[in-house]
This record gives sequence, structure tokens and C-alpha cells, in this order.
Amino acid sequence: MTRRREALALAALALLTFALSLLARSTASDTDHALVWPLAGFVVLWLLHRGPRAGVVDAVAVAVPAGAALAWTGLGAVESALGGVAVLVQPLVTVALVRRLAPGLARPRGERESIASLSVLAGLALALVGGVLATAAVLVLLEVVGGAGLSWSVGLLWVVRDLTGAFVAVSVGMVASQHRTGGRARGPAGRLHRGTRLELVGVLGLSTAIFATTFVYEGLPLSFPLLIATGWLGLRFDMLVTTAHTAVFGAAITAATLFGQGPFADAGTPVESASFVQFFVLLMGAAGLVVSAERAQVHVLNEELRQAAAANRDQADLLQEMIDAMTEGVMVVDDAGEVLASNPALDRLLGVGAGRRTERLQGLMAFRLDGTRMLEDERPSRRALAGERVVREQVLYRAEGRPDRVLAATALPLPDHDRTGRRRAMILIEDVTVEHDRRADLVTFAQMVAHDLRNPLSGILGWTGLAARRLEETQEVPSAELGGYLRRTGDAARRMDDLIEHLLDRATRDVEPHDEEVDLGEVLLRVARERGVGSLVEVASVPVLRADPGMLHQLVDNLLANAVKFARPGVAHAIHCTSRMADGGVVVSITDNGRGVPAGQHEQIFAEGHRGHPSLVDGTGLGLSVCRRIAGRHGGTIRAVDNPDGPGAVLEIVMPMERVISLPQRHADHAASSPAETTHIVAPSMERENPGR
Repeated sequence: MTRRREALALAALALLTFALSLLARSTASDTDHALVWPLAGFVVLWLLHRGPRAGVVDAVAVAVPAGAALAWTGLGAVESALGGVAVLVQPLVTVALVRRLAPGLARPRGERESIASLSVLAGLALALVGGVLATAAVLVLLEVVGGAGLSWSVGLLWVVRDLTGAFVAVSVGMVASQHRTGGRARGPAGRLHRGTRLELVGVLGLSTAIFATTFVYEGLPLSFPLLIATGWLGLRFDMLVTTAHTAVFGAAITAATLFGQGPFADAGTPVESASFVQFFVLLMGAAGLVVSAERAQVHVLNEELRQAAAANRDQADLLQEMIDAMTEGVMVVDDAGEVLASNPALDRLLGVGAGRRTERLQGLMAFRLDGTRMLEDERPSRRALAGERVVREQVLYRAEGRPDRVLAATALPLPDHDRTGRRRAMILIEDVTVEHDRRADLVTFAQMVAHDLRNPLSGILGWTGLAARRLEETQEVPSAELGGYLRRTGDAARRMDDLIEHLLDRATRDVEPHDEEVDLGEVLLRVARERGVGSLVEVASVPVLRADPGMLHQLVDNLLANAVKFARPGVAHAIHCTSRMADGGVVVSITDNGRGVPAGQHEQIFAEGHRGHPSLVDGTGLGLSVCRRIAGRHGGTIRAVDNPDGPGAVLEIVMPMERVISLPQRHADHAASSPAETTHIVAPSMERENPGR
């Protein structure tokens, strides 16, 4: 505001103060006290508007015109001067209390808090009452100093008239200012129209009819029906309509009462009549504001609830989209075993629709990795329902018609259900079958390194040791015999070199088989020659396979080593290798006449670390488990059966037909018929193994 505009505003304030003082003094009764006093409310509005800029100039613009108006109406100079100063007491005290009790109302207009709040309205009411009581205290002090006494009716009039004038003026001014800013005031502001224009016209018509009947024609001795119209407006229309209704009809009934019309005119003396009518106006305005504020509060709460619900829906939708996009399965279960919620990844993992989730829950986390069934309290879901946090525990998932899979389950307890009290838990499920298989492959790889390197190393140590003993015994070994030792040692060393090269190759690439065309018969003959047992092995016609050469070599080497290791003492050992069509593929059998498989251990011998004859033969118990792992990597398997022709064992390698490149001729001729007996084709004779091997 420029200085010129500020000067004009102060001049307008002084003129308004003078006019309102004259208007109030025109209602003075025979007690020489004004019956109405609206000036204090306007001064409060001015001081709140000015804020920190208010100063001495503002005080002069109020006190001087008020004192002048009092002198104009016949008061003495001293009374007029004291009255002008007393006019400032109520506004100053009220504004000071507003800044303490309702500080939001003392902010600049654009940031001002709305009075449409019960807490703010209560703070404003206390501030107005405090200002009025301060003025009354000053008045009592002046009367005591002047030597005159105050009657209770005049004292009540001063309190009621100042409080009513200030309340009506401040409430109308605050609401109008708020309405002018378009609802930008802080708090439960804004326009809240529910009633229609026709309804507004009806309510105003009702108020006009009640006023006319009560205060003009005096046909109705009660004015309280006006409170009904005020409450109706407060419930259905904006607070501006309610406060304007109070101001207009409050002024009308006050004027009618002062002119001797209406039920309040007969209440007693003019002072008592003025007190009653202004108390009624105060009651009507307070009721309207409280109803409007309560309605605005309800509106704001409903709006906040609506926005919170919308935000919660958005949050829930976002969370659901995130959960649906997860590759891990997510579900929430309760202590009754019901699946309360889940995501599509879980349905894909279970391989069923949403309607059968609970049915599959029992099989989802019921087995340990070794295939044994868990106890009920061991399951991750049950442990989480008991309050335990389970993080990435691996379990086996078995479902009819589907292959076994390894799952990593993370189970976390959730708060109990508020209504039913049921315990709940959230479970995250990840399919880690591939990861588990790769880890198992790494373990197998390490085991194969330890196991397979021992065989050629044992050969080297054995043949060099035998040559050393012969030299110690005879000091001279025939060249042919020494050449045989060296040749076998060289074969074992080359075998070790090939094995190390293959293992290094395996260590630098993926564990998937590196498929090539492999003649299984050639592999069997080569391994038999490397092990020096060629004379013990008979190889019938066997297929040509698509397989990893190194893996297949390790497989055959372990099987032949196992067959030789378990020979029976004093019995000429024999190993027969045959093949036949069966089980939807080709079955390669390696049959020996050794100790055989202990009863009931035909499946256990393939477990890692298991040894069929631990007290008779040394070993690590890894050979057959490595063989089954290699066969599994090629889509096949290995099984053990008893030798039908006598003592010994039969180890059968089952390979699927997609691995078969070509069959032996007699198999190819009869592939569609029943398997025929194979004729053993004995491999070329190898040099006989030294008896001490």
C-alpha cells in the first residue's frame, strides 16, 4: 500500500469510527449509555488486517474520532477523552488474545486460517470475551474514580452489546474476506453449497415471514423460530450465507426492538430490552457459526477420507502392479491354511488356476531337499505363523504330473487379522531349480576332480612302484617287462593329462554338455585299455551317441573301475558290455561277476558318499553318484540290478532316443520289434594285467 492509499485508508477508518460512534450514541437511553456498539468489531478487523504495521497513527485514527463523536452528543471533554481512549481497549486486547489463542487468524489474508473450524472459532470467542471483559474493567474503574455506581443491568448491557457487536462484525468480516480469496484460506474453508437457489429463497422467505410476523405485525410472540432458519442455512449453505443472514436479521430485530416492536420490547426497561435482543442475536449468530463450522469440519474430514481412500487405492494398485510384475511367487496365508492373496507368478509356479491354490499349498512346502516329508511345525509357513522369520530356505516342491522343483521360501509373519484374530504370514517363493542344479554341478565337478584324478595317479604310482620293487629284487629287469611298466605308466600319465585338460575346459565354460558324435564302443575299448583290463572286458555292439566326449569317458571309466574294484577273490573276473532297445531309448548294460550290490541298496549306491562294501574295499563313495549326474545331464539315468546269470551286478545306462545317432545293425533292423539277444563281440586281446595290480 502506498502512502497515499494508506492515508486514505486511515481517513476512511476515522470517518467510519466517527459515524459508528454517532450511530451508537443515537441509541442512548435515559441512562446516557448507548444500547448498541458495533464499533469494536470493525476496529478488530482493521487491526488484524494491518498486522504489524498498526501503530500510533491507527490508534489516533480510532480514539480521536470516537472522542469527538462522544463530545458531539453532549458528553463533557474529560468523559469524551476517556471514552475515546476506552474505545481502543477492547480491540487491542481482543487482537492480542487472537494472536495467542487463534494465531491463524492473525496471518496475512492470503495465508489466514478459516474460522470454519471449531477450534479456531473457540479461540476467537475467548478472545472476544476477553476484550469485552477488559473494557468492562476499564469502565468500572472509570465509574469508581468518577464516584458513580453501575447497576447490574447497565453492566450486563455493556458486556452483551460489545460482545454482540464485535462478534457479528468480526465473523462477517472474516467470512467475507475468506470468501473473497476463493477458499484459499488455510483450514476447512472453501464454498460448500448443497442447497439449491430455490431452497435458499425459501429459507430467506421463511426468515422474512417469521420476522414480519414477530416484529412488525406482532402476531407471533416468539422470535426463536428464526434459529430454525439459521440452523437450516448452516447445514445446507456456505458460512457466508449464514453470517450474512445473522447480520441482516440481527440488525433488523435489534432496530425493531429499539423502536418498541416485537417480544423483546416488552422485556422491561430499554436497557434490559436491548440486552435481551442482543443476547438473542449473539445466540443466533453463534448457533449458525457452530453449525456451519461443524458441517465444514465434517466436509473436510469426508474430503480427507476420500483423498486418503483414493491415495490408498492408488497405493494398493501400484503395490498390486509391482507384486504382479514380480517373477517370484507371493502369497499371504493364515493359520487355517487358506491362501488369502497371491500373485500371477505363484499361479504359474504352481501350474494351476487361482481356484486350486489352497489345494497345492500342502505340496508347496512339504518336502525337504532329500525328498523326505517335513513335519508340520518344520514348514516355513508354519514357522512364520509362529512368529519366526524364515529367509530363503530351500524346499522341494512335488506335484502330480510335474517334475520336482527346488524352491527358495522366505516366510515373514504379518500382524494378526483385526476382526478374526487369525495369524497371517507372507511367503515369497522363488524357483531356484536351475540355480540348485548348477550348484550341484559345481559340487559334482569338485568331486570329479578329486575322484577321477586318483585313478590315473594310482596307476602311475602302482606301475612305478612295481618297477622299483623289481629293480630292488633282481637289480636287472628285462627290457620287455620294463617297457610294459613304462608303457602303462605313460598311458596313466596321458590319461591324467587328458582328464586335467577336460576338467580345465569344464571349469571355463557352462556345465551343459558339449555334444559331439561319440562311438560308445570305442570309448569302452579305450577306457579298458587305459585301465589295463582289456582282456577282462567284452564289448557287444553298442550305439553311437550325441554326447559330451569327456563326460562320457568319465562315466565309462568310473563304471569299469567300479566293476573291477568289486571282483571276488579267487574268481576270474569278467565284464560284458551290451545294449538293447528299451524304455523308449537305448539301454547300455555293463555286467560283471563280482560281489554284486548289497541287498536293498540298489538305489542307495547312487547317493553321494554311500559305499556298498565299506569294510572290504576302500573308496570315496562318489563314483556312481558322479555317473548318475553325468547321465542326467544327457537326459538319461543309471540304475543297478542283480546279474540274472549268477553273482555280480548289472549297471544300466539309459539314454533317450534323441541322443542316439546310430544303432548297431541288428538293433536298427529290429527297432520296432521286441529286443533280441545280442551276440558278444569280443574286443581284441589286450596285454594281460600284472597279477599284482
